[in-house]
Amino acid sequence: MNLESKSIQPWLTLVARLFIAAIYLYATVSKIGNVSENVKAVQVYKILPTTLARYFGYSLPWLELGLVLLLVFGVSMRFTAAATAFLSILYLVAISSAWARHLPINCGCFGTGGVTADGKVHPLIYLREIGINTLDLLLAIYLWYRPFGKWGLDKSK
Repeated sequence: MNLESKSIQPWLTLVARLFIAAIYLYATVSKIGNVSENVKAVQVYKILPTTLARYFGYSLPWLELGLVLLLVFGVSMRFTAAATAFLSILYLVAISSAWARHLPINCGCFGTGGVTADGKVHPLIYLREIGINTLDLLLAIYLWYRPFGKWGLDKSK
């Protein structure tokens, strides 16, 4: 890594951490405020059995909030990056599955999933959700390889 890259990399890591944290915080606030609706949103995907969907729906907002705190403070960044990547992949699979099955989902995060105002499934709305999760995944991969950044409690070895 050259001198210029060494000076900008910690800032890029900070931006990646805070960007993912902001997205997760935005998604988490609506979920924590209405956990029962989040459980329903998970069940609409028709992927998990009812009991697992209920458990996942109740625990997911708190898991995401924990990741937000780890990202903001720059703690356990490799673990946090792996957990964020795992959730992003999980969301990508679930949203893609719902899109392929033409399910009118409401993910509980960024609006109405694939449902337009007239109640129809619209592919461009699914693409927005997929785009957000793909960006999260790419940033999480970056954080895995470059975990040490500005204002993080994790320090380089």
